[in-house]
Amino acid sequence: MKYGKWCLLFLKRLYHKPVFLVLLLLIPLLTFGYSSLSREDSGILTVAVAQRDTEDAFAAKLIADLCQSSQLIRFNLCASAEEAEELVTYGKADSAWIFDEDLENKIAAFVAKPEKRNAFISVIEREESMFLTLTREKLSGFVFTYLSPEFYLQYVRNNLPQLNGKTDAELLDHYESVSLNDNLFTYAARESAPKEQNYLLTPVRGLLAIVTMLCGMAAAMFYVEDSRQGLFSRIPMKNLPAMELLCQLIAVGNVALVATLAMLISGLGGSFLREIGLLILFVPCVSLFSMVLRRVLRGTIALGVAAPLIAIITLCACPVFLDLAQLRTFSLILPATYAIRGAYDPIHLLYMGIYAVICAGACFALDKTVKTV
Repeated sequence: MKYGKWCLLFLKRLYHKPVFLVLLLLIPLLTFGYSSLSREDSGILTVAVAQRDTEDAFAAKLIADLCQSSQLIRFNLCASAEEAEELVTYGKADSAWIFDEDLENKIAAFVAKPEKRNAFISVIEREESMFLTLTREKLSGFVFTYLSPEFYLQYVRNNLPQLNGKTDAELLDHYESVSLNDNLFTYAARESAPKEQNYLLTPVRGLLAIVTMLCGMAAAMFYVEDSRQGLFSRIPMKNLPAMELLCQLIAVGNVALVATLAMLISGLGGSFLREIGLLILFVPCVSLFSMVLRRVLRGTIALGVAAPLIAIITLCACPVFLDLAQLRTFSLILPATYAIRGAYDPIHLLYMGIYAVICAGACFALDKTVKTV
């Protein structure tokens, strides 16, 4: 009963801390902001698209299909090639893709003699960059869907004389019957149906995990302050680690619960059971991780300095925006890794339990060897 009153007092003091309230407010702002952004035009590059012959129906259809093919690129349809070039010149577009006149015949000519490299699309760019290189790859892949049937017909006519009795229409019917229009790779959570997701939604879970970790480190600082003020002086020394863990679970649990509810309400989360499982396991992982940090850093100033550094390290090492193979081993010491990967791979739920046990063991070992507040 006595411990319950101390926990309630700690919770009350938490809600009087501006830092804790700011962290709580960040969660719905971040979640619903990303959810709203995902429903808008989210292209990271602007490409001006035009055709030299405005009467070319084939080019018009190709451009219309192209503009529907990617959410990473914001396409700007232009009335003329000159307009597209001007947009690039004046910085209103990152690149311009201009399709030549008589496009269908030029594609056929390219297929007949690809070694001549007779170009039929002009690409104009302000500067070279990794993203523009990727957009050119996207353009090449898209155009290949129009080249592929022509290459198929040419190969059959040149190498399969037994099919000479077939018309082009019959051969193309067979070509179309072989379904190669789907993506070669489909991203989906295990035990769930594949679905397309906006690329902007991917970092939300990682960013919320970082906010939860910051809360854990802030709770560690509050615990040190309260301890120095004698709030826990009547608790036996041997019970202080358990008291600290309770305080951590209360603080981290509040933030993690708000984050989980925000994910579920905004539609960004996975299944209800998976999210609850992540919540139950992630809270002790972050709590024990913060307790280990408190024992290692030994002071509010050091914890305050370390908190933003750890947030930046987590942002870089964990698969929030990028999954870098070189940092995967290092990322295993950060609890956010398990929260992110656990959403897609159930085995990481087990790893979270193991991680919590290791952190608890580290706390016990440090308590035996290092004097802490």
